[in-house]
Amino acid sequence: MEKPNITILIVDDTVANLQILTNIVTAEGYNILLAQSGEEALRVANEYHPDIILLDVMMSKMDGFDVCRQLKANPATKPIPVIFVTARTDVEAVEKGFDVGGDDYVSKPFNDRVLLARLKNHVERYQRERELAINRERLNTALDAAQIGSFAIKLPEKTWIPDVQLMRLFGITSEESEFDLNKWYEHVIPEDMENVIKRINACLATEAFCKFEFRIRDQKGGLKWFRCSMQVTETNEKGETLLVVGVNVDITKEHSMLDTIRQQEETLAQSRKLKAMGQLTGGIAHDFNNMLATILGFAELLSEDLKDDEEHSYYCKNITDTCERAATLTNQLLTFSRKQGKLTTAIDLHNLVLRSIDLLQHSLGKKIKIKHKLEAKEHFIMGEFAQLQNILLNMGFNARDAMPNGGIFELTTENIAVYEKDLARLPIDIEPGNYVTLHIRDTGQGMDKRVLAKIFEPFFTTKDAGKGTGLGLSTAYGTINAHNGAIYAESTPGEGTVFHIYFPVSALKPEKEEAESGTSARNSVQGGTILVIDDEEAIRLMLSKTLKYVGYDVLNAATGKEGIGLYKKEQKNISAIILDVVLPEMDGVQIYKALKEINPNIPILVSSGFASNKQTIELRDMGVEGFLKKPYRQSELVEAVNRVVAESGE
Repeated sequence: MEKPNITILIVDDTVANLQILTNIVTAEGYNILLAQSGEEALRVANEYHPDIILLDVMMSKMDGFDVCRQLKANPATKPIPVIFVTARTDVEAVEKGFDVGGDDYVSKPFNDRVLLARLKNHVERYQRERELAINRERLNTALDAAQIGSFAIKLPEKTWIPDVQLMRLFGITSEESEFDLNKWYEHVIPEDMENVIKRINACLATEAFCKFEFRIRDQKGGLKWFRCSMQVTETNEKGETLLVVGVNVDITKEHSMLDTIRQQEETLAQSRKLKAMGQLTGGIAHDFNNMLATILGFAELLSEDLKDDEEHSYYCKNITDTCERAATLTNQLLTFSRKQGKLTTAIDLHNLVLRSIDLLQHSLGKKIKIKHKLEAKEHFIMGEFAQLQNILLNMGFNARDAMPNGGIFELTTENIAVYEKDLARLPIDIEPGNYVTLHIRDTGQGMDKRVLAKIFEPFFTTKDAGKGTGLGLSTAYGTINAHNGAIYAESTPGEGTVFHIYFPVSALKPEKEEAESGTSARNSVQGGTILVIDDEEAIRLMLSKTLKYVGYDVLNAATGKEGIGLYKKEQKNISAIILDVVLPEMDGVQIYKALKEINPNIPILVSSGFASNKQTIELRDMGVEGFLKKPYRQSELVEAVNRVVAESGE
């Protein structure tokens, strides 16, 4: 094989080594450049741009590693392959050589055949890359030219004459250059045929300019969009058309971009819709929790008064049980509206999946086969274990309902790095970063686009009346967003559904699980006066009745200003304060600061309908002594008050 016109730069500070390498390289027909120092090598490489560099490592002043590092830092010399030729064969030296950008390593004393084989390998790679660059340039030129194809139509024969570019775009491989007009029509998809024939005939009958779009099927069966512009250019003395010329422009990419924009607009609209619904449901849930707190509190007081009346005690128990179920429903609404607490616990997602599978094994039935493939290398996330497990269990139950005749329920994980450039193609709103992605697939009935667009909306369900609340997936949506993650689904009717869930990877590892401590019985009452600041009269009355019932004195205030004034007047007698977060005029944070300025040691319990609005989180960070989430049981209230009163007296 004829040797290519390849120039090799040989760098060595020893004349004998330069001579040996020169003899070997020139014997094979390669051109050479020589350098006896690192500085000279950099100058020669930058000036002459050799095809390959043979570089000694152990040189005075500037060693080979430093030379290579500077070569690779220079855009002009970065692509040049560097082969180290050195007596250093230790692992550290080899690793360092590759770290600074070296492409290969030959050890001294070297075997001539080994050195030439390495050179040949890099020469062949150089040839391939050069040929690839030439072919790529040709291909780009062809693609640019092929975007527009021209044609002519001769009348009265209706002869269609496409140019080479248009024939290539249409996938016509015939040796002929003229065709009947029907040849064009053969490529048009049936849905566009009537309009194409109508527009072309209209143009042939007049001298009017004609412009329209149509689609064809390419040789692989894919759709290609074209925009046609045509004009009558010749007529006879009677005004009859003799010649029409025109162009067909491939606008497939344009339509693809428009489709992407439409999808993004739909995704954005859906996201805004869900956000608006979240704000609405969050507000409703907050007010509803206030009502539940009142009902639950008075029901428990009534139960105490009627504890010897079995029938009425049963009624009271039903009221309290119903309140707790309603509170669960409200928490689901708050989850959807992203008003859940700050998540600071490290979780092993793989452990979560495996434990959830253990529970599902007994619930999905023998007809459904559960599979898992946990391939993510980084699978620690920050979150709430119980909330996430509820998501997996709910999805498992949904999959079971979608596969009445059995099927496959599969959970897989992988690590995905999301970059800025990836955001436009993803149908979710997330930040760039490293994610562990959980894919949950079933082979069930699947969903059409109409249903798929609504599955994360609260109260939307495809189940029969009475068989579903429609809050499962909306709760999942809110919970995952609260975990700084994202979820979307893909589904095909008759083939099944796949949910894709993204969680940010956490550097923190989970702590070892600890046994849950049992709930203690109601502590003995400490005694003292409690100041209640809440704008809901029913809440104030319920708290007063409950606290007085167990032995506390109570002072009430409907506003922050009234509460602060009352505390200034009675602070010597007040043992603790129960403070609502959402109040008119002054909010919970402002009131808390004002009270702490009067007495930094006064214990304050914060009470709110949800656990993580902005004020509640700020109060937690400020060190509030306790938190009561509405609705709460009488025992929870008394235990919290007893605790802060006892701690303040220590």
